[in-house]
Amino acid sequence: MNFLKKVILTIVTLSIVASLSLTLTGCPPAAPTEEVEKPLSEMVIGYIMPYNLGWFAYLGDAFDLVCNQYGIKTIRLLSWWEAEQEIKAVQDLVAIGVDAINVCSGGPDAAQRDCQIANEANIPISIEDSAIAEGPGKPITDIEFDWYRAGQIMAEKAIEHGGTKVVSIQGIAGVGPVELQNQGLMDVAESTGKLEVVKIEYCEYMEDLAYTAIKDIVQSGLEFDVVIGGCMELTEGVIEGLKSENVDLDDVFIMSCNGGPMDVVNFDEGELDGAISQSPGFHGLLCALTVVEYIKGNPPPELVFTPIIWVDQSNYKEKTLPWHMDTTWIPIAEEFIRTGELDY
Repeated sequence: MNFLKKVILTIVTLSIVASLSLTLTGCPPAAPTEEVEKPLSEMVIGYIMPYNLGWFAYLGDAFDLVCNQYGIKTIRLLSWWEAEQEIKAVQDLVAIGVDAINVCSGGPDAAQRDCQIANEANIPISIEDSAIAEGPGKPITDIEFDWYRAGQIMAEKAIEHGGTKVVSIQGIAGVGPVELQNQGLMDVAESTGKLEVVKIEYCEYMEDLAYTAIKDIVQSGLEFDVVIGGCMELTEGVIEGLKSENVDLDDVFIMSCNGGPMDVVNFDEGELDGAISQSPGFHGLLCALTVVEYIKGNPPPELVFTPIIWVDQSNYKEKTLPWHMDTTWIPIAEEFIRTGELDY
């Protein structure tokens, strides 16, 4: 993944589909103020993501898809996984006067500050992909993948397939999804005594860095029989790096924490053994729908876990969640928010 010049990219999604009326509290749950009447077609939701590439492009498109259905305009800002940039983006959205904010936060402390800023401005805010540190700031909801459970599942599957020594090629050290995934992996390894995590390498979600990292590990003579890629790009780099070192892929159990389009290709080619299937598109639907439901007067759950599904060579064609969403997935997402059941 190539990093772009650090600018804040604003995309306002047009197309008014419906003109509905609603009552908007315009405030955080802890401090209600007077009610304000405003039609959905006059509303603007701002949301903040680290990048506008790959995973996040699918997420953003799905977020806009929901808002388009209600005639709500959106503003998309970028944070580049930098806490100060993230907080500044929240301040910018407050200054613009948006009606609600959604933030893909890089960590609990930044998320807490984001909430404080929005709460002080009486603007509802939802946080995704990060816990929120203790403090006065309160989101309307926290929407996450269960990254800790994802790490546990991969450790369990490694053991199930006879793996004993794991190399984990991860994204960025310190960000919530990475650290929780690492913790789940380590906890199962330590509690069972059947698995050893021999190396964790951070490669900033970049395929070329993963390629170089796994080559260096092979050349160092470190013994391993399991490799985890923290996203599909990292997994692609791992596979190509192993092949370049003439490592027999049948001797290594390779897993990816994504289940994205590149992973599907590697499944098709028999070069990927398993994956945690996650859909940034479905996640984007949930992020948008929880905010929309809140401003319609229907408070969402305090915590929403986006589905994760283990897929392998036996079931990936049927069970891998698609990343691209269309309008047929909106009612599926609405039902998931109501019941916690995923029917697709």
